[in-house]
Amino acid sequence: MSIFDTIKRLLGLDQKPLTPLPKKAQPKQDYVSRSRGYSSDNYLIEIRFFNRKIKSQMKELEDYLDRKFGVGAHHYVPHVTLVGGFTTSDERRLINDFFSTCSKSPIVTLSMEGFDSFEKQDGKRVVYFDVQGSEELKELRYQLSQSLMPYCKLSTFDFDKKEEFAFHETLANNVPEKIYIAIKRYLEKTPFKIDNFVVPRITLLKNGKIMWEYDFFLEKLLNRDEARNPEYYCKTENGVQKYLAGKRSKNRLIPASVQSNKPQTFIYSDTHFDHKYIISYCNRPFSSVGEMNQFLVNNWNYTVKLYDTVYLLGDLSYGKKSHPASYWADKLYGRKIFIKGSHDNGTV
Repeated sequence: MSIFDTIKRLLGLDQKPLTPLPKKAQPKQDYVSRSRGYSSDNYLIEIRFFNRKIKSQMKELEDYLDRKFGVGAHHYVPHVTLVGGFTTSDERRLINDFFSTCSKSPIVTLSMEGFDSFEKQDGKRVVYFDVQGSEELKELRYQLSQSLMPYCKLSTFDFDKKEEFAFHETLANNVPEKIYIAIKRYLEKTPFKIDNFVVPRITLLKNGKIMWEYDFFLEKLLNRDEARNPEYYCKTENGVQKYLAGKRSKNRLIPASVQSNKPQTFIYSDTHFDHKYIISYCNRPFSSVGEMNQFLVNNWNYTVKLYDTVYLLGDLSYGKKSHPASYWADKLYGRKIFIKGSHDNGTV
């Protein structure tokens, strides 16, 4: 199967009957055909270009093609798709498998050089950057698709074998032949090349918005707010620089709790989120409630995995203006069994 055929299938442009998958790769009929139990939410797993300089250059090029020729890709963020779009019958399991698969992977890289295109059935063209994934990236993409197959309604190309999948980044869609000739001349005079781009994060999106990101250098899942937080960005960037300087192993050490994926049970109480005076009452080392709240959430989510069980023995938050217990429970990892305390308001 050529890269053009794969990308046509990715964009839904191939109207011919699809060639049956090899027997070993053929998903069970129940996996892909049933509709009962699947939500209407659309999910996507992708690589977003973390380096601001690279992201800016790619976006400027797409915007230029759009302004000059009216054929830009209209991406909000340049990206390389790994899995999707797809729907699922079990979002919780999706998040667990996303985390588990990414956490077991070594750091991955990709390279990008030159562009290519293919002609659609209507005679117009799709122009894209040619992306080459490292062996580690090919394996990660394949393992993600395999782990999601039993309960997610995947796209056909997600079943491609490791060597068949075509990584790419779309530059322009629906390009008429005459305009394509002009674009080709421009791109040939404007070489664009990325060598061994280190992928810091893998992004899981829900309905086009970041749901979770797995950070290879912080070795944890980041929620939407954390993924967009400049402080986390700086920490991740520092990790990338250490890796490039040879101070960090490609095959990073993974905590035993992640390697085994064996669920653990925790008992915890009296977090007192939003409680200003608990800082002085208990000599907590924080200068503000906001700092304390963020520290508690970060430490909790670093220790507790999504599949762990936590018995919460009350007093999750405190104060007349405090958030309800459910607000904080939603930010914390794990399967939580909540026993309401004397200071808790609302329900979980």
